[in-house]
Amino acid sequence: MPKSQFIDPVQVRKSGKIIFKDIPVNQYDKTIEEEKVNYSKEQLVGIYTIWP
Repeated sequence: MPKSQFIDPVQVRKSGKIIFKDIPVNQYDKTIEEEKVNYSKEQLVGIYTIWP
């Protein structure tokens, strides 16, 4: 990276917008029965005990 770099203020300060996809929040909706297929009993107990 050069120590001096030209930054065009017209380009840097021009108006615009940032567009991105929606970010899902609080979308988890599985039951313990559904998760028993993916995790062992010990793993589920470990997951449960780390939550405050």
